[in-house]
Amino acid sequence: MTLKDNLFELAQIEVMRRVLEPVDDDIPDPEIDFDACVDAILKRTARRVMPLSHAKRLAFFLNKARSSLEWCQTTNAPPAITKRVEQWLDQLERLPS
Repeated sequence: MTLKDNLFELAQIEVMRRVLEPVDDDIPDPEIDFDACVDAILKRTARRVMPLSHAKRLAFFLNKARSSLEWCQTTNAPPAITKRVEQWLDQLERLPS
């Protein structure tokens, strides 16, 4: 998976989480402006991971995927979201460090 793939996957999952559990921060509400929400999450995450080494980026995305899966399990998230997170985590775990 490329950096772009991981950024996109993380953004999609984060938006789904925000739809189910709104967050009061500077990211636009996805129910009001979906595109702006996705764009803001992509930019914020890219700023965070760009300076990291490949290994640290992978660790960052693995951590996000694991915490997302934990969130899915504790909130009883819809099966489609849980499956998407599981697939992303599986793909990340198969990547070489």
